[in-house]
Amino acid sequence: MWVEGGRLLRFRMNFFPEDYASRLIGSFADFIMDEEKGIFYKVFKPKIIRKFPELICNELDYTELLTGFGISPKYLGFSEKDLDVVLEMELIRGYDLLYRDVDLPIFISAAETLRDFHNLGLVHRDIKPNNFVYDEVERRVKLVDFTLTVENEFEERGFIGTAAYASPEQSRGWGDSRSDIYSFGMMMYGKLNEEHPLEQCRDVDELLRWQKNKNIKMPHLHTIRPDIDFMVCDVVMRCLEKRVENRYQSMKEVVRDLKRAV
Repeated sequence: MWVEGGRLLRFRMNFFPEDYASRLIGSFADFIMDEEKGIFYKVFKPKIIRKFPELICNELDYTELLTGFGISPKYLGFSEKDLDVVLEMELIRGYDLLYRDVDLPIFISAAETLRDFHNLGLVHRDIKPNNFVYDEVERRVKLVDFTLTVENEFEERGFIGTAAYASPEQSRGWGDSRSDIYSFGMMMYGKLNEEHPLEQCRDVDELLRWQKNKNIKMPHLHTIRPDIDFMVCDVVMRCLEKRVENRYQSMKEVVRDLKRAV
C-alpha cells in the first residue's frame, strides 16, 4: 500500500523492480516515473537535504501552492522520515523542451505559462529548457522545479541558478521577474540557433563573467538564422538586453509580441 491517511509511505529506490518504473538520476534528486499510476516521484538526495534543507521546503511549498492554477504538475503529497524526503506529483504525459525541436506555438505556450507564474508574484530563478514540459494531453507547456522560486524580487550573497541562462543581475546575486525574462530569451536563442551560444564554455566563473559584462552582446539571431521571422528574432534579442531597463518589463509584453509574429 503506497498511501496511508493521504500521505505517501516511505520507500527507497531499490524497492522498485527494474521493470516497474522509469528512472532518471540527477545531481540534486533522483526521479522515478510510474507511468501505470501516473505518478512522478522526486527523491531528494540525503547530502542535498543536509546542505540545503530550505530549498527542499521551497520545492514542496511552491509545488503545493501552484496546484490548481494549471501551470505546473499537480502536487500529490510528500513523505519525510529518516533520510528520505520524497515529493509526489502528477506525471505529465509529454516531454521537456531540452532535446526537442520547438516551434513558435510551443514558445508562446511557455511564455504564457511564465506570464501566469509571474502574475502570482513569483520569480522562478532557474528558467531553462528542461524546466518547461509540454503536456501532450492538455496541449500546453507547464513549468517545473521550484527549488529556487522566491516572491517578487531577491538579493543573495552570491550567485544562485544555472550560469548559462542567468541574467547579468542574477549573476551578481539580485533580480526580479525580469531576470526570468532574460533566461527565457537565452532559452529561445539556444533552441532557435540549435545550440546554446555558450555551449562550449564549461567554466561557471567564465560564464558568469560573460553574463555580467554589459558590453558583450550576442549576434542578432536573425544574422545567424535569416530563415526565422525577424519579429521573432527581435523579441528574443529584446529579452536578452543586459540592461534591465532596456529589456521587456513583463512576460505579458513577450506573449503579445510573439503572437503578433504568428
